[in-house]
Amino acid sequence: MKKNMLRNSWVLFLSLFSSLAFGQNILFHEGFEGGVKPSGWQEEWVVPLIVPPDTTAISWLYQRGGRLNTWPDSAAIGNYNACFLYQSYNNEATRLVMPPVNLAGRVKPALTFWHIQQAWTWGETANDQLRIVYKRGTDSAWRVLTSYTTAVEAWTLRTVQIPDSIRSSNFYIGFEGRTKYGNGTCIDDVKVLETGISQRRLSNVRVNQASTGFLASGTQVNPIIRIDFVVSGNTGNVPFQALTVHSTSSSDTIISSNGVRLFFTPDTFFNSTTPLSTPKSLVSGNATFSGLNQVLPFGICSVWVTF
Repeated sequence: MKKNMLRNSWVLFLSLFSSLAFGQNILFHEGFEGGVKPSGWQEEWVVPLIVPPDTTAISWLYQRGGRLNTWPDSAAIGNYNACFLYQSYNNEATRLVMPPVNLAGRVKPALTFWHIQQAWTWGETANDQLRIVYKRGTDSAWRVLTSYTTAVEAWTLRTVQIPDSIRSSNFYIGFEGRTKYGNGTCIDDVKVLETGISQRRLSNVRVNQASTGFLASGTQVNPIIRIDFVVSGNTGNVPFQALTVHSTSSSDTIISSNGVRLFFTPDTFFNSTTPLSTPKSLVSGNATFSGLNQVLPFGICSVWVTF
């Protein structure tokens, strides 16, 4: 037996705190719209491709989308993006290095870019990987700032704060692609922003239908509603405090007892590892979650309503 839960109307009431708006200065921007490696960018071998008796590097590509221009089939912004692609299990890696930026005296700089690395499936599933690395000068050692090791099936805006302790006047950032027999790891619209000292604020809220199909009776934790929060600023917190889910159905039994759940994710991809509260039941059409105290991080994050 199946139920179409999406024929029912659901109303959301949110409770959170926000603060004042602010501006951002763009310190660096590259959109790869030339279709070639941009001027000033460099590629460094990390793990070369070995085809005896030769050793060679796998170069980044500047194209539309990923493998075969199909996974994905478009850039995030404009017509072209950068992509590291070679189907291999041997962990070959090449570092794409942007020109140095001067971060001396900056207050709260951040790296932003669009990212995708879709999985390849043929009897098994595999995806390539991306590491963001940095060094504080020409002769400094590379260090890891953050890594993305799981599949990313849609273009996703990444925001990486650059801590005070590592900034310099000759700061290098590298995008290190690594082969894991996926459909490539791609980046687009790379920016370094000066966000300054500014109070964190909620700049946008989007409510999305997370599922459009029928749900099998007896199943649980089916994502139904995704609420996307876009948080700006870098000082203070924006705590998400409460949510009421209201059903316009004439019967509370449309959802099983304690069948309404909330989950948090730091991006827009669902997983159930961070529940926000204990499950709730509909009472007079309402399921109310309070005392959540979930701090919303800088960038885009999501709260999910599941049944």
